[in-house]
Amino acid sequence: MWSYSGDPAASKLDAYRYAIGDTAVDDPLMTDEEINYVMTKYTNENRILYTLFDMLSVRFDIDSVNTKLGPQSEDASKRAELFKERVKYYRTLLSFGGTPTYFQGSDKVFTKELFKNA
Repeated sequence: MWSYSGDPAASKLDAYRYAIGDTAVDDPLMTDEEINYVMTKYTNENRILYTLFDMLSVRFDIDSVNTKLGPQSEDASKRAELFKERVKYYRTLLSFGGTPTYFQGSDKVFTKELFKNA
């Protein structure tokens, strides 16, 4: 099933659909179920977008068929390249995001009065 209200603020599904450019009724990119699956699997928004764009880049790589009709032609690999660029962008965000490991579950880093002037 495919749905889009036209308002990305209406739901997270619509927000992600808007972010990946899947708003055209005549040319749906992903089903509601596919996007909802990714949203239940991950909680980080950048991770969700990374996964959605990765799925789309693979899909368009597989389906990339160049067509030519008279003077007009369509290069389907261009669409795959666009999604691959978005995958790279979100991969970069994921690699720099998060809490530094030395703060995760560790005790205090500094002792009390460590920097007190004597």
